[in-house]
Amino acid sequence: MNYHENSVPRRFREASLSQLDFPEEIMNRLNRWVKHPKNMLVFSGAAGVGKTHFSYALYNYFKEKNKILFKTEYDFFNEIRNSMTQTGGDYAYRTRTMAEYEVIWILDDIGSSQMTDWQKEVLSIFINARYENMLPTIITTNVWIRDMGVHFTPRIQSRLAATENVVIELNAEDKRQNGM
Repeated sequence: MNYHENSVPRRFREASLSQLDFPEEIMNRLNRWVKHPKNMLVFSGAAGVGKTHFSYALYNYFKEKNKILFKTEYDFFNEIRNSMTQTGGDYAYRTRTMAEYEVIWILDDIGSSQMTDWQKEVLSIFINARYENMLPTIITTNVWIRDMGVHFTPRIQSRLAATENVVIELNAEDKRQNGM
């Protein structure tokens, strides 16, 4: 079953793993995770390096094989915010419930906006629940691992950078600016 509630944007409908153009070492690490998805795959890089294309390529790959849920930062926080009326304002309950879904979760572009204290708290609850349950989770962000404690919280940074996760940091040129 596919849990992506929004249609895939036209630009990414045909995104596939075979189209990814990353260095060989990164491709090897990605392929190992894809074959045995568990814990977290954290992909950090500057704008335009292909993180969202990568996310949709994984979504397209897994959607036929597994339960998968895809949310952008905006959609994720918006869903939590909108659910507060249904849960009597208990956003922590809704966040934990979403985090405990036994699916592959993709959270794309976390940290793309200025995070409020509320967003940091929600993200902390979500990341902690996914981490503690060792559920397969893909996080893309333009925040480098070394800077996550400042942009998010030290707790989020520690969980995302844990040694059992696959952490990829790609410092490359903006493909959109180079016509790629």
